[in-house]
Amino acid sequence: MKNNFIKLFVLLLFTVNLTAQDSNVWEGDLYPKDFDSFQSGSYSTLRGDLRVYNTDLRDLKQLQSLKIINGNVHIGIDNYKQNLKGGNKALISLNGLDNLTEISGELEIRDNKLLESITALKNLKKVSELNISLNPMLVSLDGLNKLSSTIPLGLTIYKNKRLQDISQLSGITLIGKHLAISSNLSLKTLEGLHNIEAIENGYLDVRSNTYLENLKGLRQLKTVDKNVVITTNPAIKNLKGLEKLSSIGEILRISENGKLLNLEGLKSLKSIGKDFEIKANSELTSLDGLKKLTTIIGDIDIEDNSILQNINELNLIKGEITNIYISKNRSLKEISGLNNITTVKENFVFSNNHLEKVTGFNNIKTIGESLSITCHYLKSISGFSNLTTTQDFGIGSEIETLDLTNSFKKLTVIKKGFYLFSNKKLEHFKGPNALTNIEKITINTNEKLISLSGFNGLKTITEKIEFKDNTLLKSIDGFNSLEAVGDINIEDNPVLEHIKGFEKINFIDNLFIDENIKLSDLSGFSNLKSVNEIYLRRNFALEDLTGFSSLQKVNEEINLHYNSELKSLNGLENLIFIGKQLDFTSNRKLTDYNALQEAFLQSISNNNLFFSANGYNPNRNQLLIHTKLDLKLIPESYLEPQSRWELSLLRNEIFARKGYVFGKGELTDYFTKQGWYKPIEGIEIVLNDIEEENVRLIKTHEKIRTDMATKALQNLKQQYLNTIDFSSDYKQYYPVLINFIKAIDVNNVKKSNRLSFSKEADFDKNVIGIERQNDDELDHISIYFDYIKRTLKIIIEDNYLEQDDYDSWLTNKIIDFKFKINEDLTVEFENATSEYN
Repeated sequence: MKNNFIKLFVLLLFTVNLTAQDSNVWEGDLYPKDFDSFQSGSYSTLRGDLRVYNTDLRDLKQLQSLKIINGNVHIGIDNYKQNLKGGNKALISLNGLDNLTEISGELEIRDNKLLESITALKNLKKVSELNISLNPMLVSLDGLNKLSSTIPLGLTIYKNKRLQDISQLSGITLIGKHLAISSNLSLKTLEGLHNIEAIENGYLDVRSNTYLENLKGLRQLKTVDKNVVITTNPAIKNLKGLEKLSSIGEILRISENGKLLNLEGLKSLKSIGKDFEIKANSELTSLDGLKKLTTIIGDIDIEDNSILQNINELNLIKGEITNIYISKNRSLKEISGLNNITTVKENFVFSNNHLEKVTGFNNIKTIGESLSITCHYLKSISGFSNLTTTQDFGIGSEIETLDLTNSFKKLTVIKKGFYLFSNKKLEHFKGPNALTNIEKITINTNEKLISLSGFNGLKTITEKIEFKDNTLLKSIDGFNSLEAVGDINIEDNPVLEHIKGFEKINFIDNLFIDENIKLSDLSGFSNLKSVNEIYLRRNFALEDLTGFSSLQKVNEEINLHYNSELKSLNGLENLIFIGKQLDFTSNRKLTDYNALQEAFLQSISNNNLFFSANGYNPNRNQLLIHTKLDLKLIPESYLEPQSRWELSLLRNEIFARKGYVFGKGELTDYFTKQGWYKPIEGIEIVLNDIEEENVRLIKTHEKIRTDMATKALQNLKQQYLNTIDFSSDYKQYYPVLINFIKAIDVNNVKKSNRLSFSKEADFDKNVIGIERQNDDELDHISIYFDYIKRTLKIIIEDNYLEQDDYDSWLTNKIIDFKFKINEDLTVEFENATSEYN
């Protein structure tokens, strides 16, 4: 019983003490509206956030009892990351927080327009994060003197324009997340940060501090796990103070520090986990200070440092780099650093420097993506002697002569493209001879490029090679081992005369040669055997195709357009296959198709030929026969279906091709339209044996047609001399028909090349052979002989006026009387038809 009483007493005492202890704790966030209650309760602990913002309070004296805050403190703004509101416009001091010793979360003192002092924080020993920002009247951090050891979530001092003294932070030895000192216009020194040894899992950012002269306040700093950014600090002359910094986990960025002369202070730096960036430091002359830097895992980016003269201090860097960018450094005339780098995983770019020599990089073997050199003062490239592989390679320079045969003597593979472009002074270029395969080559807009050679080890271009808009390029040489290429595009090179390279090439996917107005020589394609398509357009000096002397197979088409001086197809003698079409258009002097061999022509049809507006536009049969009338006998099978007129043209063509002058008439009219016809006055025509035999053969067939037509017409006249009874539908024309048949002069028809006869008539009066009166109303009647169909046709063209109350118009009626020619050459009426035009 006694023991039970004692236990009950102890439990009661514990409960009373616990209640007394809890009575000192304010639960939940604390706002100025709660301060009276807080004061009256004499609370010492706050379990929540202290939020003082948008208030007229001049101090915090009501919080005198507060010692511990298990939460965050926001004085001046309500959690600016989420809910930005106005600061404290009247708050002068933090008096009232004199007994505060510990804040478990962030202390944020931000946007207090009149805050002059934070001395009330003199007993504060611990915070997780510290942010002092936008307090324009604050001169020092006096009050934070007892802060010690670690601030795990970061330290920010931002835009306190009168702040001069942060020495009160000297108890801090370790920072987590970030250390950011920026836009403090009066801060001259970082003294106070001098015991910080590391920034764990975070970054250092010193930015836009107008009068900050040095970084000596960081003299104990050894490691930064993420970025180090020193930027836009116009008074810093060197980086002294960082002498113990040995490693940076991610990026080192030093930029826009207007008086920075060198990198002295980084003498212990050995490794950078990502990028090394030196940008827009206008007084930086060298990278002196980097005595031990051997490792950069990411990029090297040196840009827009106007008087930087060398980067020799980077010579200790070894192994792999992700990217190298060196650009806009106007005083950098020679690069001899970076000699121990072996691999650039992505891009290597020189751009707009005043570089005269590139002598470094001799241990680089591989560039994973692109090598780009755009330096208008470059005189020589003697680096890269061990480079074997890159993905893209581009050069833009104002050098006059550029020879890559020695500087890139081991470069065997460019996986994608080589680009030589916009070089305003380059006159002579030799490509790397070690290169064996590449996806594409582009040589464009080089204003003074006269000669192009090299690339003599190159065997394969998988996609294309392009030469475009090179104003003074006269000849394309080199490429002497190239065997196969996707596309070749040679376009708009106004003085290009010769294509002599490519002497071993045997296959091209597509060949485009356009608008090279002086191009006359295609001899570089003399071994080309197969191609998908050829396009030759607007090459105004090209007279023949002799460069294609080995071409056998074209899988799709040859397109020749507007080559004004092209006279012959010489060069296509070995062509044996065309997949789609020969498309020759507007080559006004093209008349000679003799290079097209008979075996090739026999293998195609007229569907494979599209000839238009050339000097001569033959069809397949004309190519097979007409152009070879002096070399081979005309096949009977070709003569058999020809009309008397067609035979006459063929016979006379034998003489026309020798320059015979026909005088006025329809033969002259016809041959004058043929581009090959060149009449020669007074020429004596001499035929060879083949031509004599061809004339005899043609005359034989002409006589057959003449005899048939003569006999059939005689029989027509006898059979229908006086009576006609064809069709009651056309009886009104019978008188005219009888008169016309009587009027047919068989002897005249016999002499006619066309074996036809016609008269003008007036069918309203049933009169034929009248004089012309009104051409529109004049009627016609004609007879035609068709040897193949064995028919005679009498065609009446009856023109007459019709009218109504409003208008009149001319009607054209065509009546066709068809007669069949029998085996005995008698004729019989077959049918009559009519139509209106």
